[in-house]
Amino acid sequence: MSEAGTMLAASVTRMFEANADDNVIRASRTGAFAAREWAAIEAEGLPLALLSEDEGGFGFSIPEALDIIRIGGYFG
Repeated sequence: MSEAGTMLAASVTRMFEANADDNVIRASRTGAFAAREWAAIEAEGLPLALLSEDEGGFGFSIPEALDIIRIGGYFG
């Protein structure tokens, strides 16, 4: 993984640690949408991870983007 990918993974981990508490996880299991948590994901720019920098994204590779998904799955 690139240095930027490693930094992003650390940032994503901190973001999920700050937002994915037991109440959020329990609510999501009942089908409740975690609006505050999704807003944090958007604020980090994660939905744009695969877009090039010219397109307003990070330009990460597919393996780096999959690492973001893996981290999200860990906290889910």
